[in-house]
Amino acid sequence: MPQTFTFGFIFFLSIPFWGNLAGKGEAEVESLDPFYISGTRLPGSETDLLVSGESLSRQKLEMTNPSSLLHGGVRILTSSMFVSDSGVPAASSEVYLQGGEPNFTMVLLDGIRINDPTNTRGGGANFALIDPWAVQRLTIRSGSQSSIHGSEGLNGVIALSLVDEEPVNKGEVRFELGTKEYIKAGVFGSYELAEDAQFNAGLTYLDSGEPVPGGTFEAWRGNLGSAFRLGELTRVRVSGFFANTRRTNFPDDSGGFHFAEIRDLDQGESEAQGVSVLVSHPLNDVHQLEFLATGFSLEDSLQSPGVAPGLRDPFGIPANDTFNDFSRWSVQLFDRVDLGDRWQVALGGSFSKEKGKSDSVLKLAPGFEIPGEYVLERDMWSGFGELQLQPIEDVTLRGELRWDNPEGDTATWSPKLSGRWDLESMDSSLTATLGRGYKLPSFFALGNPVVGNPDLRKEEADSLLVGWESYLSNLQLTLGLQGFGYRYRDLVDFSSGPPPQLKNLSEVEVTGATLYSRVFFNSYVQVEASVTFQDVEVKDSHETLLLRPDWSGMFGIYVDFRDELDMGWVFQYVGERQDSSIPTGDRSLDAYHRSDLTLAYEAWSGTTLRLTLDNLFNNSWEEKIGFPGITRRLRVMASHEF
Repeated sequence: MPQTFTFGFIFFLSIPFWGNLAGKGEAEVESLDPFYISGTRLPGSETDLLVSGESLSRQKLEMTNPSSLLHGGVRILTSSMFVSDSGVPAASSEVYLQGGEPNFTMVLLDGIRINDPTNTRGGGANFALIDPWAVQRLTIRSGSQSSIHGSEGLNGVIALSLVDEEPVNKGEVRFELGTKEYIKAGVFGSYELAEDAQFNAGLTYLDSGEPVPGGTFEAWRGNLGSAFRLGELTRVRVSGFFANTRRTNFPDDSGGFHFAEIRDLDQGESEAQGVSVLVSHPLNDVHQLEFLATGFSLEDSLQSPGVAPGLRDPFGIPANDTFNDFSRWSVQLFDRVDLGDRWQVALGGSFSKEKGKSDSVLKLAPGFEIPGEYVLERDMWSGFGELQLQPIEDVTLRGELRWDNPEGDTATWSPKLSGRWDLESMDSSLTATLGRGYKLPSFFALGNPVVGNPDLRKEEADSLLVGWESYLSNLQLTLGLQGFGYRYRDLVDFSSGPPPQLKNLSEVEVTGATLYSRVFFNSYVQVEASVTFQDVEVKDSHETLLLRPDWSGMFGIYVDFRDELDMGWVFQYVGERQDSSIPTGDRSLDAYHRSDLTLAYEAWSGTTLRLTLDNLFNNSWEEKIGFPGITRRLRVMASHEF
């Protein structure tokens, strides 16, 4: 099986060195940097704070006990990101960061890019592959990240880490039951095997029951990671994961449970695995070489009953079967150069290879089927550099530049300039970032036999982010405001033709702002809130982009009652937004709000009980047209550490 190969590869890299590690105990132990920094490659993780971003720790994930990474992770982290998942955490999950398309956000899992260019969403990531119980940290970087990561970082990056950076030498078992036939179980371990070696692993099973009519999700997900030294200087991190999922739901654009005329459901399966190896070796006090190799593969199949003709489309979508097979591997080598407190440089290059294959069949009538197939490959050579300087004590400037030369397309330069001014007398800071990003057409958009277009151009965007943040120490209050603006060009859009085809049509402008605050009333109580307004305009057109709420917000309270009782309560608000389905045509979805509450109690040493109420007040809403949001659900979990 593919996951067997993944784990075998990891252990092949790791196990031969354990004997050597045990003999290196006298070497000075340095703290290991985060597995993969999402916003910079410059020396020192603190330089990543120059670019505005937000992080979610393992502790806060525990205090909210999310049933899916999107609802409990991304949704509680920032109001500048809207999530739509048709009621279940399946492959239809979509993330809209600061008004951008779902496929404009790159998703990294321990440095492994999990975006899938063979799916119908143009390269969006399937968050259902990731178990929130296994995530140690989640970081969001908004604004163009193409200067760091190239294509698919057009609007930002979501970076997740599964490697436990501080192993606590413990094992843990968890078991959770909930209403609506919800069941989940998992086992985890995190150990320090030698003075300079650590290891963690996890395995979980989830059956979500039927949280919404027709929507089911079942998954096996596992991960493992290790960090160790080779000799006294070389540090190695290895990480791997696998996921096997099954899902059912009403087809996209069908009108869901409320409006779908065909009552049969989509039947889908996914199997994914990934591995990453990060090697860091200091040449001297100035230069530190880093090598990162990653591999990712995904097989996804879908049997769909199709969508009946309706108001928007008099022909509907015929029944269809699709099987996609995608793989990506990449290597990169770069040099972190530390020239002192005021100068830092990173220079490097990378190579990546992607291959996608799709087999499909449209079932127009009994005995009359139209097969479709494509096989596409894409190689890319890249070079990149970063320079950060501090011309005066309170001012930091950074420049980034990346060159990508993809096979079958023109070379692209992605620049970005950033600055930070610390106003120490006011306990405040000002930041600004101006960048340019791009995204290559997805394999689906290029090769699909029905709507694909091999002549599509890359999508491009300019982004500007400005921010102000102030810390009032006497009130333990952080208050910040970030304004953002994007101008997208050559967006890939669907043209009804004839013939119907994907084309470069749209130019879109997005402007908005997020106001946020965090308050620590004491060492046990934290309150945070944010509110976002955004305006999305399609130039030279009366069209409205779908699922872009003007207003959204969140409010959270997290309480730690002296290690015995914890509480996490999160309130989320989503404003009105436009959507479309075949049976109904375009329509506006009402605003809604949702609250989730988690209580955790340490019943006795090593054993914790958690009670979670999803949608505490049992509010009703539509995630998409005809797809209801989850009604109130109770989940009870017991965990025991050993």
